[in-house]
Amino acid sequence: MKYQLKIHSLESVLGLLSELLQLRVTFFDINNQEMADKRSLPRTGFCSTNRFRSKDFNQKCIDCDRIHIAEARTKKMPVIYRCHAGLLEGVVPLYNSCGQYLGSIVTGQIDEKRRKSGSRLGSMEELSKIIRLIQIICPDIIQQDIIHLSRPQWVDHAEQYITENWNKKPCLASLCKSAGKTYSQMSHSFRSEFGKSFRSYIREYRLKRAKILLEQGSSIKETAFQCGFFDEFHFSRSFKNEFGYPPSKIGK
Repeated sequence: MKYQLKIHSLESVLGLLSELLQLRVTFFDINNQEMADKRSLPRTGFCSTNRFRSKDFNQKCIDCDRIHIAEARTKKMPVIYRCHAGLLEGVVPLYNSCGQYLGSIVTGQIDEKRRKSGSRLGSMEELSKIIRLIQIICPDIIQQDIIHLSRPQWVDHAEQYITENWNKKPCLASLCKSAGKTYSQMSHSFRSEFGKSFRSYIREYRLKRAKILLEQGSSIKETAFQCGFFDEFHFSRSFKNEFGYPPSKIGK
């Protein structure tokens, strides 16, 4: 895989966000290198001064960033926290459609104690809304290929195979044969590219399609059959495990 980043495009997006939010908005790549902040607001005076004056303070800042970026990456969801100096910060991890990690957008450096009297800007509630806004923007950043991992040709073949066979009986052996790869190679490579095993990917793909069918009015029994599940019970159990509620909440 080759990591590609359109740095100028990302700088423009994050710079605009920073200007509108009046907060520093930056990006950490897959190697935890901070970048794309040339058009963003600079660090707060408090952070800049203390990081310059104290190597210990600066190292604590670096460690704090890494710890919470790792937490967000593991959870695959945003994390809001207070840094070692007590400032509010937030991390939004980015993933592509295959579940591969692309980096994290980080914002904050908010001092709750110093915000203007009566102002909501700088509160935990306000930062939560800002993080939610960034989450909404992230898919557009990914879809425009501002950040992406270039993929080997067999991945496109695998996606086509799954699209054509998801509701039948897709198996890794058949995919290996059509893609010209050994079972061992495909098993390892599939998990590396898609972020999960072939079996798990197919199960999630079927359940997502099932959810769409239920929302369009298909019955639970029809949906279970169309999506390749053994029976309604097996489908209902799998659906609840995936989404946290039974299919009966949507269909009948």
